[in-house]
Amino acid sequence: MATDSPIRFNLRQLGVFRSVAESGGIRAAARRLGLTQPAVTHAVRELEQGLGVDLFVRSAKGVRLTAPGEALLLRTQRILHEAQSALSLLRATDAVGRGPAHTHFAIPEMGVKRP
Repeated sequence: MATDSPIRFNLRQLGVFRSVAESGGIRAAARRLGLTQPAVTHAVRELEQGLGVDLFVRSAKGVRLTAPGEALLLRTQRILHEAQSALSLLRATDAVGRGPAHTHFAIPEMGVKRP
């Protein structure tokens, strides 16, 4: 019987990946996210290591997605949208008095910051 492998990435890494893909480079993504270039590079490398694939082809002109990178970008849009929906639901639940919703995480570029 096959077992599922553990997830080896997080929402922050996916958000950084999306920003790099959409902006076409590490420097532009760093500016867009308000992060340092090394922080963006580190997040992308951790994501690639966790998934075991190269997501970008890097060059002096910037980056371009590999085939696995293109496939992941399509899924990333949905994953981050669902995460934002879940966070909104938690906040709405908290607003109606059902108890505190502890949502101490950030989703890059989605207007959600750590408290």
